[in-house]
Amino acid sequence: MLKIDLSRWLIDDAKRWWKLASARLALAGGMIVTAIVANPGVIQQMLDALPPEVRPAVPPIVGVLAAVLPIVVRLWRQAPAEARS
Repeated sequence: MLKIDLSRWLIDDAKRWWKLASARLALAGGMIVTAIVANPGVIQQMLDALPPEVRPAVPPIVGVLAAVLPIVVRLWRQAPAEARS
């Protein structure tokens, strides 16, 4: 059987990927995107509920959050995997 050693490319706690905050954020983001794709009208309904003067600011804010939040969560100090059991 062919055995590939991926440990040199992965982080030490890769076996416990589901405990990483960045992995949880990615899963949540995937669920949100799936919900939007399944019902694209929900975005327009949410924008229509906002005051007209706030609407132009929403896309840039969402874009900045989508870019910065994964980086911040990945850099956030997390407890060692042994402590998170």
